[in-house]
Amino acid sequence: MSAAAPTKPRLTVRRPVIDQSATPKYWVLGDPQSTHALNILHFGIPAGERYFIDSVRLAMRYITDDRLRAEAKAFVGQETVHARLHEQAAEHLDLFDQPLVKPIVDAADRARLRLYKRVDRLPEPYRRRATIMWLSTTLLGEHFTALFADQVFDEAKVDQDSVAPAMRDLIRWHAAEELEHRVFPYDLYLHIGGDYVTRAVPALVGIPAMIPGLVMLTSYLMLVDPDIRRPVSARHYMRAVRARRTPNLLDIAAQLPVYLRPHHHPRHVAKHDAEARAYLQSIRGNVTPRSAPRRAHQPSFKVAH
Repeated sequence: MSAAAPTKPRLTVRRPVIDQSATPKYWVLGDPQSTHALNILHFGIPAGERYFIDSVRLAMRYITDDRLRAEAKAFVGQETVHARLHEQAAEHLDLFDQPLVKPIVDAADRARLRLYKRVDRLPEPYRRRATIMWLSTTLLGEHFTALFADQVFDEAKVDQDSVAPAMRDLIRWHAAEELEHRVFPYDLYLHIGGDYVTRAVPALVGIPAMIPGLVMLTSYLMLVDPDIRRPVSARHYMRAVRARRTPNLLDIAAQLPVYLRPHHHPRHVAKHDAEARAYLQSIRGNVTPRSAPRRAHQPSFKVAH
């Protein structure tokens, strides 16, 4: 009797090679404020991705479904690559040389490692319960990133030509994979015994803090930039939104509370899932054809699977 074929996950780990060497300091149409607002992705996402990865690693021992286990491994792979490429972009832009940025990121990583070890040493059923609580915060983070990613593929809200090509490739690839795996953490959470109350409690604290936190971080980057030295301008932000140079945080904020609905499921979040899937299909190991029209926004990088 032949061995059963390994279960194939719905997720794919891709390893794009994106050269940021030609990316300028202000890579959103020379717009410093919009650039700094998005620079938060490059130094903030890696620590966040490692946090999400550890929540899934803690949950691995409780997975009894082969497909879900395969998807957990693929999710970890995707998030690992996301972290690495955003760190490379941050290094190119010298973001880790800004005051406090690297110390804060390093402190977050140390706190995460301490928490992981502490949870992993707990006896059952406390370990499982702590894992569910950690995973509930991952769900909230993935909800925000899915909303952001959905805007990336909304051409009525984001002008792809306003971003330097390599950064555009990085953000679109990452956004597409966020939409691709947005359902997995929620399915895992339910699979290991997660409940509504545990899911909702972090959101009551996190949702009100998300947008103000991003504004504060953007202001900080503006103030420590020796070429700018001024805080965020609300008027400039609204102009950038109208010009489609920056995501509409107010629109994202209006959709965040959907997460608190008892019957919420992330499969209902994305309006541009088809565009994201088509994009991922277009980068399957290929480079941009020279004849491809510019408005097609096809990537200029090769992807290893």
